[in-house]
Amino acid sequence: MRIETLRRLRGPNVYCWQPAVIALVDLEELSGRETCEIPGFAQRLLATLPGLADHHCAAGKPGGLVAKLNEGTFFGHVLEHVTLELSHLIEREVYFGKTLWAGEPGLFRLIIECPEHEWAGDPVAGELLDQAATVVTELVAGRVPDAILRTSQVGGQPVRGPELERLATAFDENRLGVTAAAIARAARYRGIPVRRPADVGLLQLGYGANRRLVWAASTDQTSVIGVDIACDKAVTKQMLDAAGIPVPHGIVVHNPAEAVAAYDRLGGTVVVKPVFGNHGRDVYIAETLEEASSAFAVITGEGGSALIEDYVPGIDYRILVIGDQVVAAELSPAQVAGDGVLDIAALVEEASGATGSLEQQAARLAQAVAVFGADEGPMETSLDAGATALAVPGPARHAPRLGDPRGLQRSSEELTA
Repeated sequence: MRIETLRRLRGPNVYCWQPAVIALVDLEELSGRETCEIPGFAQRLLATLPGLADHHCAAGKPGGLVAKLNEGTFFGHVLEHVTLELSHLIEREVYFGKTLWAGEPGLFRLIIECPEHEWAGDPVAGELLDQAATVVTELVAGRVPDAILRTSQVGGQPVRGPELERLATAFDENRLGVTAAAIARAARYRGIPVRRPADVGLLQLGYGANRRLVWAASTDQTSVIGVDIACDKAVTKQMLDAAGIPVPHGIVVHNPAEAVAAYDRLGGTVVVKPVFGNHGRDVYIAETLEEASSAFAVITGEGGSALIEDYVPGIDYRILVIGDQVVAAELSPAQVAGDGVLDIAALVEEASGATGSLEQQAARLAQAVAVFGADEGPMETSLDAGATALAVPGPARHAPRLGDPRGLQRSSEELTA
């Protein structure tokens, strides 16, 4: 059983009035089989999730699902109800589910209701479906899915295993706070459309010219919200994505294990950067898992989080807006020219010294930047790939490009045009 695709419907739709996710499910080895064909499956399922006995299903009364399990029903239908029950176990109260044949053998579409205040990009719905699929396949094989549900029960309810407990924590951390939830309820009561464009307490009330942003007790009548969004790279990406602007796929990670999982999921060359930061500081390009892990350790130190995202080659732009004036400065990976005396670290410090006016800083950095011709490759005129920050490049030799994965992996400093 595998979840092929997942799509979120943000508002009322042809299936229900609430937001929902639509999953395309491939039953694989369970294709064409019914629950009554697996000896003891219904009993094991109800013993693991006793709350399923109260599901109405098409009967319109408690026990309807139990009757279907005994008569025989497809496993796509079972997956729908297990997903809803797991959702209840993490206190994510949703009730609507529907299973439809997708037109090919073994393929079904599952429609599962989502909480109205849940962020559209929240991964909890997809992970619930994945865990529900694991529960079903493990019980079919006669095994206990103890990573998700414990065999013991408390007060007639199953005990959450470590994976479901992790999901419960993620759901609780991402739900709206008291103030934001109250604002959202009051707006909907007055017929004002409410959207949650990011995984924080930021709300969009209304659309188009009537749109207003509210973050806790702040509104877009001041610049506070704009500053908060700009300071948070993850929220900025989410806002751009919600507006239909393409952004690299990224994952916020909080510990080394999450960093490894994010790298494995993204694959290939990635960018590792602080969630909160400016001027391109501590932005690293990593081609291997070891480089990504090292970058994460440098960025987070003894705590904190980092953003790992797909590496997209191209030209970087830093945009400065003052009033109604927009100035764009093209950024290129900085390089420093050796003098035979200073090491690379000292050359970088000298080139990016933060004294004097912006014009003076830009002039000093421009003097240190090695400009390559169109017919020259960077490695032909740079130091060896193994050079470190303590290497001393000779006169007319160039240190590795600071944004190059083979060099120091440090991002370029800002050039002001």
